[in-house]
Amino acid sequence: MKRNVAIAVLVAVIAVLSVLFMPRTLSRQAEAKAPAKGQTHRKKGARVELSGSEALMAMNALLGQQDAAAPGDRFISRTAEAFGATPGTVRDLAKRPEAQMRVRAKRDLDAAEGEIEKNLNDRVKFPKPGIIGDKDPLVGLGIGMNQPLAMPTPSLTFLGQTAAESMCGCLPPDTNGDVGLNNYVQTVNTSVSIYDKTGTRLTGPVLQSAVFFTGLPAGDACRTGDDGDPIVLYDPLADRWLITQFEVNNVPGRQCIAISQTSDPLGAYFAYDFVMPSTDFQDYPHLGVWPNGYYMTTNQFNQAGNAFLGAGIFAFNRQKMLAGDSTANYIYHNVFTDDPNAGGMLPTDFDGIVPPPVGLPNRVMEFRSTEALDPLDAIRAYELVPNYTTPASSTFTIRTDIALAAFDATQVNSRNLIKQGAGGTAVDGIADRLMHRLGYRNLGTTASPTNSWTGNFTVNVSGVMPTNAATYQAGIRWFELRSADTLANTST
Repeated sequence: MKRNVAIAVLVAVIAVLSVLFMPRTLSRQAEAKAPAKGQTHRKKGARVELSGSEALMAMNALLGQQDAAAPGDRFISRTAEAFGATPGTVRDLAKRPEAQMRVRAKRDLDAAEGEIEKNLNDRVKFPKPGIIGDKDPLVGLGIGMNQPLAMPTPSLTFLGQTAAESMCGCLPPDTNGDVGLNNYVQTVNTSVSIYDKTGTRLTGPVLQSAVFFTGLPAGDACRTGDDGDPIVLYDPLADRWLITQFEVNNVPGRQCIAISQTSDPLGAYFAYDFVMPSTDFQDYPHLGVWPNGYYMTTNQFNQAGNAFLGAGIFAFNRQKMLAGDSTANYIYHNVFTDDPNAGGMLPTDFDGIVPPPVGLPNRVMEFRSTEALDPLDAIRAYELVPNYTTPASSTFTIRTDIALAAFDATQVNSRNLIKQGAGGTAVDGIADRLMHRLGYRNLGTTASPTNSWTGNFTVNVSGVMPTNAATYQAGIRWFELRSADTLANTST
């Protein structure tokens, strides 16, 4: 689904915590779903509601128990369905006419999709009816001494891709990008542009399929389709680029991932087509860079679009993908089997130049709220440690919740929710999930780390139960979590 967020009021909180104590594991067994043999077309945009909330009390009763399920039943591994290398550089491939034009006819045939996505949004967390939102103590602090420092003046601003250049016309446009040593790369819906650090566009907009996935076999779904939900990441540990989008016209769907062969985003790329682990629709794929993998989280729905089926966590074999190895695989865990209410989570994404300590797992996080009948307002962390060679030896851990200052997670299920200035169209707050990205930075050294995770999500600060845009006021709840972990299961 197409996602976007615009926030009206900033509410800042830094919870500097000694976090993530000894893990407590939930003991439900994951079961693989068999892929369908047939191919069907996926129509997006149906409104859904969260299922499985009545299982929360039973799930909480399992906290603290060791997992008794056989590890091999909990993980699915898939090798890339297809692999290839671009037949030239992006610099040259982008000059071909098909790089700019191919998707237009396909999108025009499905014109209703754009209109659907302007008005509806698949939700993963709904406040329970009749639950009054918590009073947010941070709202009452006022400004004064608690007012954030003024934002420094940007050293550079420039116009990125426009909606007209997205080659889709979908709203919202899923704008995102990342910055490397010499370049900024931006994705908007199905198109990509590459800039230098003066703001000069070096190439683009170009279609992902017609440039980055041209090395795949003819007819491959990632080479012929552009379904969006794009993410671009710079991998500072390898000085490489990752560009990805999903393909949803086949069931199971695909995740299309391109990895630059060098530090030059205008150079050649390795391309991978990964078939998803089940017939579930893996929506809202978001990725993060970590030493032992490229991690991805998804919100899972049935193909009819009327049931939320929980969260999925993937770890892609980063080392093989960087080397252009066609046998690169992923490890997947279906979190729904552990907690049907989990969703809206993000993987950790590495920032900076100091690597995390050896053995520190990627921590996938989500927020929990009393409005959704969770025990407390908190951050929950999950750890998927993949074993790409022996998938059955992979591990999955749910760590103890980290309490936050109370917040109000009530929301209105509407796209047109947050007012913009100057009479602009109201936009969606997407208040049911963490907002991209969940950044990690080691503020210490590898031997003596200060691990810092920062993230944010949208909360209601109107002080009343919101029923429409007039009674809903959005604020950003920021959080920072710190620990001094040096090994996977050691915390302070």
